[in-house]
Amino acid sequence: MIQKSLRVLIWIISLFFVLFITIRVVVLGINKKLANVSLTEWFSPLFTTLFWNCLGVLLLLLAAYGARILIVKHYWYKYKKSKAILYSVVVIGSIFAIIYGTLKWVKINDQKTEYHYTLPAYTSNLTITTAVVNPEWHRGANVFGWEALNKNSIDSIRYYGITHVAVLPFEYQSDIKKPSINHIEELPTFRKKDSTMIEILKWCTSNGLKTMLKPHLWVDSGWRTEFDYNEEETKRWFKDYRKLALNYARIAQEGKASVYCFGTEFYTVMKDHEEKWLQLIKEIRAIYKGKLTYAANWDKEYQDISFWKALDYIGVQGYFPMKIKNQKSLSKLKSGLQPYLDTLADFSTRYNKPVLFTEFGFRSIEDNTDEPWAWFKELDVLTKVYSEADQELAYRAFLSSVMDQPWCRGAYFWEYDINEDDQADAIQWLNFSPRHKKTAQTISEFYQRK
Repeated sequence: MIQKSLRVLIWIISLFFVLFITIRVVVLGINKKLANVSLTEWFSPLFTTLFWNCLGVLLLLLAAYGARILIVKHYWYKYKKSKAILYSVVVIGSIFAIIYGTLKWVKINDQKTEYHYTLPAYTSNLTITTAVVNPEWHRGANVFGWEALNKNSIDSIRYYGITHVAVLPFEYQSDIKKPSINHIEELPTFRKKDSTMIEILKWCTSNGLKTMLKPHLWVDSGWRTEFDYNEEETKRWFKDYRKLALNYARIAQEGKASVYCFGTEFYTVMKDHEEKWLQLIKEIRAIYKGKLTYAANWDKEYQDISFWKALDYIGVQGYFPMKIKNQKSLSKLKSGLQPYLDTLADFSTRYNKPVLFTEFGFRSIEDNTDEPWAWFKELDVLTKVYSEADQELAYRAFLSSVMDQPWCRGAYFWEYDINEDDQADAIQWLNFSPRHKKTAQTISEFYQRK
C-alpha cells in the first residue's frame, strides 16, 4: 500500500509540474512572447512563490492522506474500525492545527513590528540641480513600508523628484454587509499607532517632504464602493467613520500634514448623504487647519458628489481605462485619455476648484491601460505578460497629459514601496510599483522639470 501511495504521489507531483509549465507556455505563446522570455523570468520570485505555494498545499494534503493510510493499516484489523477512523481524524486534524497555528503566530508577531518604530535621523547629501518650474505642483507618491526606512530609500524618494508623499494608515471593516468599523481605540489588523503616524508625518516635514494623510478603510469581503445600507445602517456606519475621521484630523494637525484626505472611494454612502458629510467637514475644519480633500473614484463618483465647494481640492483616483488594443503609441494613449480630462476640466471650472489626482498608476504588464485599477492576482504569473515598456508608456502618456493643465494641482502615483530598496528581483514583479523599472526614470524626468 505504501509503495503504491508513493507512486501515486510521484505521478501527481509530476502531472502538476507539467500542467503548470504547459499553461505558462501556452499563455506566452498566445502573446508571442515565448522566444523573448529569459530563464530568470521563468523562475522569477513571483513564479516560484506561486508554484511552491500550490505544491505545498498538494503535499500537505497527500501527507495527511498518507498518515491516514498508515493509521488504518495499523489499527484496522487490530482494533475496531471506528477507532482507526477516529485516530485518522485526530492525527490529521492535529497536523493542520499545528501548521495553521504556527503560521498565524508568525503573522501576528510580524504585524506587531509595524505598530511602532523609530524613524532614523537623517540629513541628505543628495543635491537636485534641476530647477523646478512650479514647486507647488504635487509631485506625489503613495508611500508604503515606513518601518524599513533607511538612507537609500530616503535618497531615492528625493532622487525621483518626489516632493509630496501620501501616508496611508489602514482601518479595518470585517464585512461589507455589516456597518461596523473596528474601534479606533483598539489595534486591529493593518493599523499602526497614532504616535507612529504623527512621527512619520513630522519626519517627512523635517526632511523637506510635504505630506498628505490619506486613511484607507480595508474591507475583507467586498469593496468599499459597494456599501449597500438602509438609513439606519448608514447612521451606524457613519457614526463609526466620523470618530475615525476626526481622530485622523487630529493626527494630521499634530503631524503638520499639508493635506488631509479624509476618505477614499465611499461612493454609495457619499452620493445621497451630503448633509452628513458637510457636517463632518465642518468638524474636521475645527481640528485641522491645512488643505482638505476627498479621494473619489474616476468613474462617476466625483461627478455625483456635491460638497466639493467645502473642500480645497477635487480629489480623483485617476485609473482611467484607455482601451486601445494593439495601438501602443504615445499619441493613441493620450487621445484615449483626453475625454476624461476634458470632463474634469469642465467640472473643475464649475466648482472653481483645482483637481488633485490622489492616485494614478499602471502595472508592469502588457495591456495595462485596459483596466488600470486591477490588482495583482497570484494566477497573473500564468496569464499576464511582464512589460516595463507598457508601464513606462502609460506613465508618460498620463504625466504629459496632466502636468501642464491649469486645473490640475498634482498627482500621486501608486505606489512607492520602501521595502523594495534592496530587492533586485523587483523588476520582475507584475505589480504597480515603478521602482527599479524604466518608469522610475520617466517619473524623475517629469517630476524634476515641473
